[in-house]
Amino acid sequence: MTPTCVTTCWTLSQSCLAVLKRSDFHAYQNAMVERLLNPIADDTDNQCCWAGMGSGKTVVNLTVAQEFLEAKEVKKVLVVSTKKAAEHTWAEECTEWTHLHGLQRKVKLLFGTPDQREAKLGKGKIQIINQENLPWLVKGFGQDWPYDMVIIDDCKGYKTPGATTFRATRYVLPKIHRLYYLSGTPMPNGYLQLWPQLFVIDQGVRLGRTQKWYKERFFEQDYNGFKWHLRSVFEGEEIDDKLRDVAFSVRVEDHIDVPEILNPPPVLVHLSNKLRSQYKELEDEFYLALDEDTSVEALSVANLQNKLAQFCNGAVYTDPMDDTSPFHVVHDLKLDALEDVINETQGENLIIAFQFKSDWLRIKKRFNHAVHINEPKAVKRWNKGKIRLLCCHPASAGHGLNLQKGGRTILWFGAEWSLELNQQMDERVGAIRQAQSGLFKQPVYIRLAVANSVEQRIAEALRKKDKMQSDLTGKVKLEVPE
Repeated sequence: MTPTCVTTCWTLSQSCLAVLKRSDFHAYQNAMVERLLNPIADDTDNQCCWAGMGSGKTVVNLTVAQEFLEAKEVKKVLVVSTKKAAEHTWAEECTEWTHLHGLQRKVKLLFGTPDQREAKLGKGKIQIINQENLPWLVKGFGQDWPYDMVIIDDCKGYKTPGATTFRATRYVLPKIHRLYYLSGTPMPNGYLQLWPQLFVIDQGVRLGRTQKWYKERFFEQDYNGFKWHLRSVFEGEEIDDKLRDVAFSVRVEDHIDVPEILNPPPVLVHLSNKLRSQYKELEDEFYLALDEDTSVEALSVANLQNKLAQFCNGAVYTDPMDDTSPFHVVHDLKLDALEDVINETQGENLIIAFQFKSDWLRIKKRFNHAVHINEPKAVKRWNKGKIRLLCCHPASAGHGLNLQKGGRTILWFGAEWSLELNQQMDERVGAIRQAQSGLFKQPVYIRLAVANSVEQRIAEALRKKDKMQSDLTGKVKLEVPE
């Protein structure tokens, strides 16, 4: 049963619709602007801004861009983001803040076909492009690259050096005078993910010109040669020290009073004896016969964890490697638990985070009023309070998308391995604690979990990853004047 604390229903106050002024900035946001305008590093003006959803980093960076443009210190600004974040966050901020109203006609979205994008290239002082189309932009301009200021908004293409987005950016780095990398989750899977981000900041000055050098200097491989780990805690501390002058972090909770997040214990689902026996067989044998004609096979340990997670959610894909293949329903226990939560929240709007397509299909079949986030105008309808159940995969809503106006509760249908997707997804409604708009709500995170299953191992792995990331960001906290 769901804790009674999730049953309180909140409604949006009219004050959240008010237009905000520059004087409404919190002290920490003014400190962010000051730090970005006046870098402390001797060798570069580029900086990493590690701040979560709700911190106001979008309006802060637009404010900085506006000041540089007005002072004629930069000529043209490019924002690299996800498509959803560009449409629903960056483009809308200029309408919500009076001091940015002058930017409304200067901001252009480089979306559409190549011809449509090309027609917009000469328009606007601030242009926004989704990360998938950045290579097209770089190829088109080449060494005539016109953007002397670039803002990278939490893009996955900068977490691995082989990503096309990272390689495209690397080509034009000498043409960029100011580059800001924004992220709420700088290293969800450990220190290795820092190298590409820092390379676009200082072109290898702090962590080496190549990731190979970075690995050999600070890491060692496990006995199988597959994974890299820090040689010791002291290596992590040395990396932290190298970043202090080009990176800063901000946590809203450190600077303003906000309601505590309600994160009750998981709503436990208990397998029957038969289901527990099937789960154990799959876990031990990497194989499970479901009936005379249907079986499930896992080809590796990683693939097994995926199959066990599917089993916990209630439907297992029968192809070992293809999660779009036919699936076999093994139970409806989580759907029953979801129905209990819906009934107990007494009409409150919910965001349901699912992991597999089979989850979505089964949720939609049970609750026909459920809406997928990719449906036309779903985000706008949700933020107007017109959708009761909004369903989305964390990857579809994880980066830069504002969903805080439609409701305060996220329900996790299953367990997600990625710390980045977990944190980004939770922050979609976590930002609702931001008091700047006059809106105070207490976010609620509800998780459905099968007792004594792989979902507990996933939770423990996430806890360890979160501690490592928190340790780093805690060492580069932005100093905010009293």
